[in-house]
Amino acid sequence: MKLFLVPTDFSHNAKQALIYACNLATQIKTEIVLLNSYQAPSSTANVMINFIDILEEDSKNDLEKLIKEMKGLYPKLKFTAYSSYGTLTEAIKKATLSYDIDLIVMGTAGASNITSKIFGSNTTDVIKNVKQPILVVPKELKYSKWETITFASNLLHSKNDCPFLPLKEITSMSDSKLNIITIVEDASIIDITPIKERIGKKLENVSYSINIIENKSVVDGILEYIDKTATDLLVMIRKDYGFIEGLLHRSVTKKIALKANKPILLYKACE
Repeated sequence: MKLFLVPTDFSHNAKQALIYACNLATQIKTEIVLLNSYQAPSSTANVMINFIDILEEDSKNDLEKLIKEMKGLYPKLKFTAYSSYGTLTEAIKKATLSYDIDLIVMGTAGASNITSKIFGSNTTDVIKNVKQPILVVPKELKYSKWETITFASNLLHSKNDCPFLPLKEITSMSDSKLNIITIVEDASIIDITPIKERIGKKLENVSYSINIIENKSVVDGILEYIDKTATDLLVMIRKDYGFIEGLLHRSVTKKIALKANKPILLYKACE
């Protein structure tokens, strides 16, 4: 990993996610592109021609102020400002065309909003429409070194194996232990041998374990496991074939985001 993209609207929650990203970037020696998107209110877009120019200037100035503040806290980090007109998703897509982004780091909505907006409308839209991995940081979560990483997926389907290559890189950089889990109702019918052989080829020289866990609820099984193992990072696939078909389904996300209180790294499934 060489480059993080961190969107900000200059709110407290966005700043907390940025601080988390800065700590992570310091640990694994990456750089940060700090992004702000701006839009003219519909009521003024056709009236004040120069209004967009003012918004652009404000966006760039606020980004530079924030970068100056972060440089005071993290003098060894390199920051790049990126200001873009349009929605957040549009701005992120533009930024990924200009920079080789390895990871997008975003905050969640606050607990008061999460029951209705899940991750927040902006974060949810990005998760649905952007192909890069996304690290979602719960509100007010303090950074801690990733010593234990849990990847929860349906291991029976090889199309869910896309995260293994970047996870190999992450565990090597952070010197972490990787726990790989799948939740099933009856573990006795699972032949783990071909799973071990397939995964072993992808994770050479990585410290990892494969765990088949019995639980009638996939979400409850995940939550119980990450609590038991003191997981520092939960990794999932946005739409995991045969496991959690819709990660953004309200009941699923609400339980994971609220109860886990862990950063969640989301990947897209293999094409």
